[in-house]
Amino acid sequence: MSVVLELNGIHKSFKAGAVLSDISLQLHPGEILSIVGENGAGKSTLGKIIAGHLTVDKGTIKFAGKERVFSKPADALEAGIVLVH
Repeated sequence: MSVVLELNGIHKSFKAGAVLSDISLQLHPGEILSIVGENGAGKSTLGKIIAGHLTVDKGTIKFAGKERVFSKPADALEAGIVLVH
């Protein structure tokens, strides 16, 4: 099965410290995925990275087989990614 979205080794830190550390994920066509965890686990941060609201400190994002850097939400939207809260 092909991969639509792939995250490899995603790291994100803020002044208070690391929020995401070495996160990897693959999404396949037709797949339903839920990201769950406690408050402060990094779920929203990960979503914001995927949708271009935040940039990664380290790691790669591939969308539709191409490595991408979404530096703003408009970049992700142009690729077909949008974050719905």
